[in-house]
Amino acid sequence: AFFYAGTSKNPSGSGFRIRDEKGTELQRPKNANNATYFFHNLSHSVDFSLNSFYSRLNVLGKYKKKHITLTLPEGKSLANIRWFSVWCREFEVNFADVRIPHGFDFPKPVKVGAIDAGIHGVKSDSITIVDAQTLLVPNFSYDGEAPDAKFWAGRGDKPDSQGIRVADENGRLGTPLRRYDRRTLVLTLPGDLTVFDIGHFGVWCEAFAVDFGHVSIPRNLNVPPSLRMLGVSPQVSPTTTPISWRINGGDVA
Repeated sequence: AFFYAGTSKNPSGSGFRIRDEKGTELQRPKNANNATYFFHNLSHSVDFSLNSFYSRLNVLGKYKKKHITLTLPEGKSLANIRWFSVWCREFEVNFADVRIPHGFDFPKPVKVGAIDAGIHGVKSDSITIVDAQTLLVPNFSYDGEAPDAKFWAGRGDKPDSQGIRVADENGRLGTPLRRYDRRTLVLTLPGDLTVFDIGHFGVWCEAFAVDFGHVSIPRNLNVPPSLRMLGVSPQVSPTTTPISWRINGGDVA
């Protein structure tokens, strides 16, 4: 049995397999007949004959009221599928399934307003709320001349001294912002703070309590949960660069 999803009317073998919550894979040693195949994510090995090897890739183990997080394969999104299933590939049996309704309004990134030209040249293009804790700020500029400018978020429509610092793109939280010239930034709200808790985001001079420019965050956003909220670490291949966001229409890749 495997996690499966597909575009057909009903669950079938024409769908595609989804890795389990561990992303478990088996690796086949070269030039092996009856060999030992190792689960990448397990500390022990299991022997398989070649005849059964391919039918047992990623076979599901036992689950009992377990909360799991699954990631669709690259290039797939909820917009592409009509069902999700636990599918027995060997006997072509659907053990259980969930149907994705037509026109389902699934969570997706939302563009909000831009930071209009403000004090010290602060401005940006329209900001995208990627998920509940991640902001994509394109073409951000700031002259770097103020003594204590910080990325800032808080309740209400406008910034004030009761707001919260937001770390820069390098994770620095307390350091005054440097100069930016049309830089595209990915910023993460701190701790458990989400876009559902705030009414604005912008740049604030903490020393002199001055708003350099901000954008309002709408209420009732339908955006995805963050990886942190799901308890999932970004999956990065050892042969590739770290994860980055790519906005393609309403989807994020």
